[in-house]
Amino acid sequence: MGRLRGASLYVMLTIVMLVAGCSPLTYKDLMPQQSASLPRANPRFNGTVEIHSVLKPEWMSFSSDRDYSLPLKAYVDNALFEKALKESVANSTLFTRVEQRNADYVLDVWIDDEENYAPWSGMGEYGASFFSIWRLTRVRDGKVLVCEFVDGHGLINTMVSAPRTHSLFAALKDMIQNGLRVLADTSQGHLAARPVAGIRPSMGSAAPEGLKIWEDNVRKNWSNLRRGLSINEVENIIGPVSESGALDRIYKKYTRGNPADFTTTYYDKNTGAIITTYSPYKWEKSPKYKIHSYAYRDPYNGMEYHVTHLYVLIFNYSGLQEWKLW
Repeated sequence: MGRLRGASLYVMLTIVMLVAGCSPLTYKDLMPQQSASLPRANPRFNGTVEIHSVLKPEWMSFSSDRDYSLPLKAYVDNALFEKALKESVANSTLFTRVEQRNADYVLDVWIDDEENYAPWSGMGEYGASFFSIWRLTRVRDGKVLVCEFVDGHGLINTMVSAPRTHSLFAALKDMIQNGLRVLADTSQGHLAARPVAGIRPSMGSAAPEGLKIWEDNVRKNWSNLRRGLSINEVENIIGPVSESGALDRIYKKYTRGNPADFTTTYYDKNTGAIITTYSPYKWEKSPKYKIHSYAYRDPYNGMEYHVTHLYVLIFNYSGLQEWKLW
């Protein structure tokens, strides 16, 4: 009798969890329950803030054995995330208020990569991770106050409906919580991502300090580049490359091509992506980076790509092979 009662209770709990999981997720489900900062008499940043975000990956990257990818926007999109981000920052009391434009500070959040885990059988734990950079810039002088890597992780069991979607939402929610903690923390500088994104062009009205000087120096010395130069020699000519502060992460996009075209990879300025054409029978995942690495080495041709909003540099084992200034 006790076993039957226990089994019935388990079935009832399962039904309740499945029914509860059927309600559609909204931007509210991306918001942390509590503010990351302790209540304070005055905001940490005495001014208004303008907030912008971008969810760069188009495809979910699986860490299991699967050889296919799913479109990320079918599960979550940037508009939803940015709405949750703005409301979460407003609730945190870190700034006087959130403005659409003409604010004292600009918060740029670049979600540069995503990882996804799905159990092969469809039953078990679904996991997701997002890797982002949060940068806070003071508008009046372009000073970068925060430039930090902020990650978020989510793990959801199949006891809820749409576990993949729930895991993605949980990871983004965790990322917002961690980002708010970074902004609230006064114990350290939080500038670890500066070599990657310290002068990356803002999505808002801020012009980060040093961006124009770097751009002018690159353009001035670009004509001195030549094939075969090592990355150190290139840096002696145009300035930092691997730690320029303006690095972008690149991605592969997929099109069905002629079966004879096994792989063709090139950088497309218009889409900001690495375009790769495969045969109709071969689909592969997005390029795999080490976490927070921003140079991509193509395993098929050995090319190493360094991409910014201003240029792309392509090296192989013999040195510089291609250089394009936009």
